[in-house]
Amino acid sequence: MKRNVFVPTRNALLLSETIAEILARRSGAARFAVVSGPAGTGKSTVARNAAKQSGGICFSVRETETARSLYSGIVNALNGGVIVELHSTQKLFERLVANLESAGWPPLLLDEADRLDRTRGGISLLEATRDIHDFTGSPIVLFSIGHLARRLANPAGGYQEAFATRAVTQIRFERADLSDAQLLAQNLLEDLQLDLDLLEYCVSVSGGSYRPMLAMFEEIERSAKAAGIRSLGLVKWRQLFGFAGLPAGAESPRRPNAKTAKIAAAG
Repeated sequence: MKRNVFVPTRNALLLSETIAEILARRSGAARFAVVSGPAGTGKSTVARNAAKQSGGICFSVRETETARSLYSGIVNALNGGVIVELHSTQKLFERLVANLESAGWPPLLLDEADRLDRTRGGISLLEATRDIHDFTGSPIVLFSIGHLARRLANPAGGYQEAFATRAVTQIRFERADLSDAQLLAQNLLEDLQLDLDLLEYCVSVSGGSYRPMLAMFEEIERSAKAAGIRSLGLVKWRQLFGFAGLPAGAESPRRPNAKTAKIAAAG
C-alpha cells in the first residue's frame, strides 16, 4: 500500500474550504474555528496536511501544557524547530506575535485542543489561545473530540460570552463512508481493485474509523498479492481467505487462516 500519500476525504475538503473562508475575512473579523468529531475521523492527519497546504502551523497540545510552553512551542515551530530561550511568558507572547506578523499571519491549527480547557499556573490555556487570536491576524483552528466544542456552545460552560464573537465557525468531522473508502482504495492500493461490496464490508467492520479500515486494506492487499489477484469482491474474499474481520456476534462458516485473522484484531 502506498505511503505518505494524502487522500482528500470529505473531512479534508470541508476543512480546506473552512480555512479558505476564514482567511478571506477582512482584517479584524473573527477568524476562529472549532473542528469537532469522534476519534478515528482523521483530525490529526487532516490538520497536518491543512497546515502544510495553507502555509500554517500545526501544533499538538500536550497533556502538561502551560501558557508558557504553548507560546514557546508555537514560536519554535515558526522558527523551523529552532529553540528560543525566553523565560518570561510575556516575552514569549511578544515574540510569538512578532513572528506571526513576520510570517504573514499564517493559520494556527491546534490539535488535541480539549487539553486547552484547563488552568495552569493561574492562566487559562483557552484564554491564552484567545489572546493569540485577538493580538494577531492569524486564524486559529481548534481540533476537539467534542468536549471543547460543547463547552464553547454551552452558556453554562463559562466561555460562551468570551468566544461569542470569535468561535463563529464550527464544523464536524464524520466517520468514513463508502465514498471515502472508495477514494482511499483508489489512491492507496497498488494493482488491486476492490468491489463496492467489499468496501462496504470494510466500512461496516471498522465502524468508519480510518485507522482500522486502512489496516484492513493493507491486509487484504497483502493476501491478494500473494494469491496473484488484482480484483476482489466480498464473495471472492470470503471464498479464498475466510470470514476474518466479521463484527462481533456474526457467524463464520470457516475459521480464518492466520493471515486474515489479523484483520479481525485490527478492526
